[in-house]
Amino acid sequence: MPELLKPTKSDIKQLIGSSKDALTFWVETIILEKSSKAGTTSSAPAVSEIQTARLDSPLEELVKLASLVHARVTKLGIVFKPLIPEENYHACYKELDEGMHSMILLVSVSKQLQQEEQKYSFVFVEELLNCIKIVLTGYMGCLNELENAIDAENQGQSQRLVSVGKVWEACSDLQRQVQQGSSGLLKAKLKQTNQLINDASKEYNDWIANPTAEDQDFNDFANFDDLHNSKSLHNETEVDTTLIEFAKRWNGKIKMIKLLIMTLNKSIPDAKYNIKFSKTIDLLNSKSFKLSEKVDDLVASVIYDQDVEEAKSAGKELIEEATQAALLVRTMNEGNSTRTRWLDTWSKKFVE
Repeated sequence: MPELLKPTKSDIKQLIGSSKDALTFWVETIILEKSSKAGTTSSAPAVSEIQTARLDSPLEELVKLASLVHARVTKLGIVFKPLIPEENYHACYKELDEGMHSMILLVSVSKQLQQEEQKYSFVFVEELLNCIKIVLTGYMGCLNELENAIDAENQGQSQRLVSVGKVWEACSDLQRQVQQGSSGLLKAKLKQTNQLINDASKEYNDWIANPTAEDQDFNDFANFDDLHNSKSLHNETEVDTTLIEFAKRWNGKIKMIKLLIMTLNKSIPDAKYNIKFSKTIDLLNSKSFKLSEKVDDLVASVIYDQDVEEAKSAGKELIEEATQAALLVRTMNEGNSTRTRWLDTWSKKFVE
């Protein structure tokens, strides 16, 4: 958009309005990769009209852009300080225009990341796109408050500063995500998986220490009087000894899975942005989710369903997921004999 030498208040409002329209559209379509949106009236370029970046290091550019956006909103907070004198209109207009240029650059880099998803991994690109969307949304919130500031009749500005602070935070989060890389993101997700497995393991251990089975549940009673008068409501029935033996055997395996997850955090090397490494990142992310899911299935089949055959089936699936996860990490650590030997030993003991 060409710079106006003497923009009016109306020009500033019009630029804010068109910028908000564009940001709304970009936020809605940045991940969906839509090339157009029916009925849009935005005068700013649609996502399809923004050229895809062709950068050698798009991640480095994201860090720079986050710093640039941080600086832009800081300047906007200064020039839009109520009451705004007419001689500041040019500065207001200029900062708004340059701020939107930064937003376009962000969208441009996001398009490159989408096209090169296999190089950076699906889970990492998805996280970065989410961070970018939060920056765009925060900037849109800032524009909403600047729109109020242009008509302000007093010097109150606390509400506007809240939106500026949110953009600062979003920019910092984007930089932090880039800096931790795909490996750091996977480690964070493995930490979450480990916590979920720890919770399930604690419940499992408690049950093994005191195996119980309810004699009947509430649905077995015809009416409330039967429920109230029943002496067997909380009576415990004897648990199948075969189930208890199975549960005890698997207690050791669940502990080994916890050990594997903790070790994975230390075994994942620094991020390498190539298709082979990133594919492994995505597979491990999927496996970590499935490991937690399969542990839950096993625990539920023992504690709640108390079905030995169902528990054996869940255990078989859990063995498959865990050994595949260990193999993936081994592949990532080819050349590191200490780690590969440990993983080989773990796999051998786990299937015993």
